Amino acid sequence: MDSPRCIGLDLILDDANSLYPQDDALLAQRMTAAGCVVLPVAIQVPGNNEQLQSEVLPTRPLADAATALGHSHLAINSEDDIQGAYILEGFPGRHWPQFSLAIHQAASGTLKPPPSHARAHILRRPRAAGSGCMKNC
Repeated sequence: MDSPRCIGLDLILDDANSLYPQDDALLAQRMTAAGCVVLPVAIQVPGNNEQLQSEVLPTRPLADAATALGHSHLAINSEDDIQGAYILEGFPGRHWPQFSLAIHQAASGTLKPPPSHARAHILRRPRAAGSGCMKNC
């Protein structure tokens, strides 16, 4: 049986488990042994508490063991319809590729440093008849 070229583990792993501290070290070990693992980055947006936007990164041991990190956000319009996925998203100087792109690049050995602008390219979802999108999709 063939093994995967890369594993995308789409779980936010931003907090170490104080009850089982060895778990992060064991997972990091297994990620390294797997050879190619991509983890997600979450970008928190301000809510009612007027908190500034921030990145939610995996714990340091897991981020260090990951081949790449990628965001998994979608572009959603004011009617809550999914419009597409941003190829790059982040803050000045720190832009993350979309999660599936990060997996593809990591698996194919084509990881590139991201350009210096975020949200510059958007991958649009194709419009389909009866897709539930009513206005200007």
